Amino acid sequence: MVHVVVFHSARMKRLFRDFPDVVLVDTTHGTNTNKYKLFSFAVTDLFGKTSHKIMDVFCVGQYVMHALVKAETKENLRLAVDCFEHWNPPWTKIKLFITDKAFHGNDVLLEMFPEHPQLLCTFHVVTWLEQQAGRLSAGTTEAKDKLKTAMSLLASSTSEKQYEQVKAYLLKRLDGNQQHDLNQFCWTIGTEAETSGLYIYRLSWQKQNLRRRTSV
Repeated sequence: MVHVVVFHSARMKRLFRDFPDVVLVDTTHGTNTNKYKLFSFAVTDLFGKTSHKIMDVFCVGQYVMHALVKAETKENLRLAVDCFEHWNPPWTKIKLFITDKAFHGNDVLLEMFPEHPQLLCTFHVVTWLEQQAGRLSAGTTEAKDKLKTAMSLLASSTSEKQYEQVKAYLLKRLDGNQQHDLNQFCWTIGTEAETSGLYIYRLSWQKQNLRRRTSV
């Protein structure tokens, strides 16, 4: 049975050869009736028409490989990355990965490119966090919107003080209930909760450190 199908053209190969520094990795779910996942690699260039929001900057991007996978397992994703390396010798010139929130994909990239830093795509992660705020809370649309805003502000905090203030505001919006499902989702130790809290912190950390580097 085929588990991974790779799409890689000569044009894609040329694009990656010319723009290998920053690679965007994205996972799309439910791409066909069989619910296959699409694992895609893209690069930022001077000609692209699709936009990706990375931090507070929109970058144009062009796909340089697609891998249609039967299931989002680490084994399948490793195979996809192996194919990417095999068909793209300039992969040694990669300096940075930009990723969405796909947990297995991030783990595989870290495993196969341990020396290459990863930054999270703000748009993907904040969208996911806002979805959880809507899913795990009750009340009016206005009340849910305020919780979604709080989740977004946590991820976009530019200082530790602001981060803690917004975290306190979120708990206040939950009437101080630390056992609330949303609060548990964010901060209680456990696979999903630990991941969400870590991602919120990582996005905030990215913004703080990038601003420090660019404020010289």
